[in-house]
Amino acid sequence: GLADHIRAGKRGERPMAGQELRLMDLAADAGAKMGVWQALHGAAGPAALSDEIKAACARDYGHAGPAFLDAFIARREDAQAKAKLLLATFLKSVAQEGDTGQAQRGAVRFGAIAVAGELAALFGVVPWAPGAAAEAARRLYRRWAASFGRDRTHESTEILRRMRGVIESEAAAFAPLSDESAKEEWPTVAGRDEQARGLKSYGYRRVRGPTVEYWFNDVGWAYVFAGMNLRDAAKVLSEAGFLERGEGDHWKKKQSVRGKKLRFWTVKGEILEADLGD
Repeated sequence: GLADHIRAGKRGERPMAGQELRLMDLAADAGAKMGVWQALHGAAGPAALSDEIKAACARDYGHAGPAFLDAFIARREDAQAKAKLLLATFLKSVAQEGDTGQAQRGAVRFGAIAVAGELAALFGVVPWAPGAAAEAARRLYRRWAASFGRDRTHESTEILRRMRGVIESEAAAFAPLSDESAKEEWPTVAGRDEQARGLKSYGYRRVRGPTVEYWFNDVGWAYVFAGMNLRDAAKVLSEAGFLERGEGDHWKKKQSVRGKKLRFWTVKGEILEADLGD
């Protein structure tokens, strides 16, 4: 996908939502165990269908576009009115409560495909049945939206994934802290639960019975969200229910460590179980 290519670049840049809305990723698998194909239309198999389409494209090309434009111009006012109605119908059919503006923008792009396909059938340019293009566009939009995310912005999902990924992959950077060890001068080198410790420290892993919290120091927080606004990241985590805020306007919460009250970005361990669409 586009995001994978951007991350794999020499500079390891972060993909932006606007880029992924302009070049939209769709997995090349229609879910019918035939690769991109969902139906064979009389062909002997997926490979045969691909070969037939390649041969047809080499033989016949450049006809449909001019025919479509001629038909559209010949009935411009009626075609424009029909296009607006088709788009409105499509957007209504795929809308879901809680859709973000980004998800809605994506729907418009798939809607344009649906409208063009339906008009092409109406003009007699293509042989498929009315409604087929709109249904195909709806199916593809839902697949794209499920992967991209609908109920929160792409940036918000990226923030949550970053946090979860660091906790999963770099747990050794958090010193284990229990009720007893919080009173000691220092936790033991291996920690109370004998977990290996790394040379770098992002803060503490606080265990209270069945619950776990990750107390990030400023260095750890900046590491997780490098290139992002640190307070915006805190807001996203808080709104998703994974950050315990401090009193008043403080994002960081006061915690007791070895008799001292220090402020940490306090993340709930439940984020490890979050469904982030991946």
